[in-house]
Amino acid sequence: MKILILLNGGLRLSLELVSFFTLLVLGFWKFKPPLSLALGLILPLGLAALWAIFVAPSSAHRASEVVRLLIECLVFISVFLFLKISGFEMTAIFYLAVALANTLAIHLLK
Repeated sequence: MKILILLNGGLRLSLELVSFFTLLVLGFWKFKPPLSLALGLILPLGLAALWAIFVAPSSAHRASEVVRLLIECLVFISVFLFLKISGFEMTAIFYLAVALANTLAIHLLK
């Protein structure tokens, strides 16, 4: 069971990195200025800051379970929508399925 928790934690870290990179790249690539600045830079940085402050395991201000789940859903659904809008429908569905399975495992395997 402990190895499953460690593997799931590694998957979570990968999902976080892919999520913020995807928001950054697709935000700049898909939209025109000044919207590209807002969606390609401000949105990923804002969501990363929320994640670091309220969701990260070693955060000094770690939020309640419900608030953390809402922030996680906001990040994952944002990436899903960016992928879908950009024409990567199958990638978006796969990403959301992996993120959902990982989130359920993170919250249920404590």
